[in-house]
Amino acid sequence: MEKYQRFSLSEVVPNSGKPIKKRTVNIEVGSLNPFLNRAVKWDMVSSNPMDGVEYLKEDDSKKIPALSEEEVQRLLKEANGWFRPVLLTALYTGMREGELISLEWDDVDFKGSVIRIRRKSKWIPKSTRRTIRERDIAIPKALADFLKDFRNKKNSSDNRVFRNKDGDELKPGLRKVLMRLTAKCEFPEVTQFHALRHKYAIGVNSLDYSG
Repeated sequence: MEKYQRFSLSEVVPNSGKPIKKRTVNIEVGSLNPFLNRAVKWDMVSSNPMDGVEYLKEDDSKKIPALSEEEVQRLLKEANGWFRPVLLTALYTGMREGELISLEWDDVDFKGSVIRIRRKSKWIPKSTRRTIRERDIAIPKALADFLKDFRNKKNSSDNRVFRNKDGDELKPGLRKVLMRLTAKCEFPEVTQFHALRHKYAIGVNSLDYSG
């Protein structure tokens, strides 16, 4: 596996000719862990051969900046329709794309003001080598009230929290929606959905829930 890591870093991205980033190699290597852990559980192998393999230090990737308070307010001013509730929830919880897509109303504890990230039959949270990252996220009362009102307006028995403009389940690709929005807001350099997690990490002070 370490030999494969070295080999991958010596390759380039097809078409662009750019070097393969260490994060890409880490994702490829890390994707083996769930399968190998299951193989151990099923007694197909005695141990996970990934144990002891060091991940590469990701020092070659462009840093993702946190959004400024002004940029957040501009995003919210321009966001509308189905994406606005997704954006608000992402900003105030730091949830990943897959977590937002898979979020169900059963995961939202309005009384305790908590969103629970739990595995589903067709989806599991991002995992480390050994553990699935199920966790609870405390949410402010304002967001809890917003989501409760959002659910009441939907007036539906559907357990899925977010759907697209056609009423279908969300699919991976929220980044593209965000990129169109940031371009409209005239800061097109923000291209990563992960930038919303960075804003959550440093705090969101005054989100506007209206609209």
